[in-house]
Amino acid sequence: MQLTEAVERALVADLLRDSGEARINVTGESMIPALLPGDTLVIRRDALSHLQPGQILLCALPGMLAAHRFLRREGARLVTRGDAVNGPDPLVEPDQALGVVVSALRCGRPVDARLTPARRAAAWLFRRSDLAARIFLRLSCLSQGTPR
Repeated sequence: MQLTEAVERALVADLLRDSGEARINVTGESMIPALLPGDTLVIRRDALSHLQPGQILLCALPGMLAAHRFLRREGARLVTRGDAVNGPDPLVEPDQALGVVVSALRCGRPVDARLTPARRAAAWLFRRSDLAARIFLRLSCLSQGTPR
């Protein structure tokens, strides 16, 4: 893990612990089509006992912060996965779960990040085709007027 990533991870964890809420920008593509690079996520430090499958959880995974969908529990550990990723993440220990995404913003407007049937189908396609994912991202950027 690079130093800047370690510092970012520590700052977000401290902010959530101290104030209970943080905002971060999406940088990766693992959650398309629900979340896009550049979206802003509002994360709250919530009790994991209230976590429901389908919610998006911010986790401190080895080498990165990841906002991925919570799937289920395996004992005390959590199973998460990016919507556009083939397999689940490494099991998340409770202390690696930093908070729950309570809202997302795209270009300053609220985004519904729920996994609808249409998004589920698109995510299935993106897991199998990098070309389809790149085309989707390019079209999304063009429709928002942002260069990619």
